[in-house]
This record gives sequence, C-alpha cells and structure tokens, in this order.
Amino acid sequence: MLKGRNALVTGSTSGIGYAIARALAREGANITLNGFGAPAEIDKLRAAIKAEAKVEVAYSAADMAKPTEIAAMVREAEKRSSTLDVLVNNAGIQHVAPVEEFPVDKWDAIIAINLSAAFHAIRAAVPGMKARNMTEGEVKRDVLLAAQPTKEFVTLEQVSSLAVYLCSDGAASITGANLVMDGGWTAA
Repeated sequence: MLKGRNALVTGSTSGIGYAIARALAREGANITLNGFGAPAEIDKLRAAIKAEAKVEVAYSAADMAKPTEIAAMVREAEKRSSTLDVLVNNAGIQHVAPVEEFPVDKWDAIIAINLSAAFHAIRAAVPGMKARNMTEGEVKRDVLLAAQPTKEFVTLEQVSSLAVYLCSDGAASITGANLVMDGGWTAA
C-alpha cells in the first residue's frame, strides 16, 4: 500500500508515534523516526523496524520546540529519500495543573511542541510535496486527511452548532471537558 513511500513521524521513539511508524513501515514506507532517547535505544528501535518490515529507517533528533531544527529535519528527510511523501505530526507533551498554578514555561513548551511544531513541519514539507506536482486536492487527501476516518474537514456549521450548544442551559453540566471535533482523526 505504501511501498516505496517515505514517511517522517515526529515523536516516534515511543508510544503512539512508534506504533504509527511501525504500522507505516509494515505497509512498505521507509521511515524517519524523531524523538528523544539514548543512542543505543534509538539504534534498537531502528533495527527492530528494519528487521520487521524490510524498509529503510533513519532517525532525527530534532527538537520539536525549535523551528530551525524542524525545518532541517524535513530537508534531511527529503534529501535522504529524494521525496517526503508522508508527514505525521505526532510529537506532544503534557503537564496538568490548575490554571492559576500552571507554570508559564510549561504552557509555552506545550504550545511550542503540540501546536507550533506541527505548523513548522507542515510549512517545511509542503513545498517539496507541491514540487512533485501534488494538487491541492492530493495534499488535502494524502497529507491533511490521510489519518482521518471520515476524510472530511469539520464544517463551520458543525463548530458553531457546538458553540451554541455549549452556551445553552442544556450544556450547563459540561465543565472542563475536552470536546474533539475532528471527524475521528485523534481516535484513529
């Protein structure tokens, strides 16, 4: 299904990201792993995927909080494989505390890695994808919506309907909840 494609998965040296990288590799994609870890452990992860899937497996230690490192990681993945076909923005961190006690430096790190890193990676990857004559529709389908079960963007009407509901008496008991409207993307 993905034979010969080249995939970069951020935050893929453990957990969900590593599972995504392995799944892509089993479908034939060459992989660039990214994340933190001891060199010996990274070598084990690379070797395990390579042995299991018989694909090329590279590694980038780019810090996802640093835009210049993100851009360099994308350029290196493109250079190594001649193309970057798949980008999975998986890197993320978490900190839990009451808002009035939440450390500002933790907030800034969460925004940098969970939000800004995805922007910087997409911004760096899209020009190369477009240069391969991908149409806007292909970028939306194969890049932005590839992991989303419904394969559709959430509409303005759906978001505004939820906002109206949350402001109504019917939602009075919904407090502090994280309501995801992404067509099942985060559940996939």
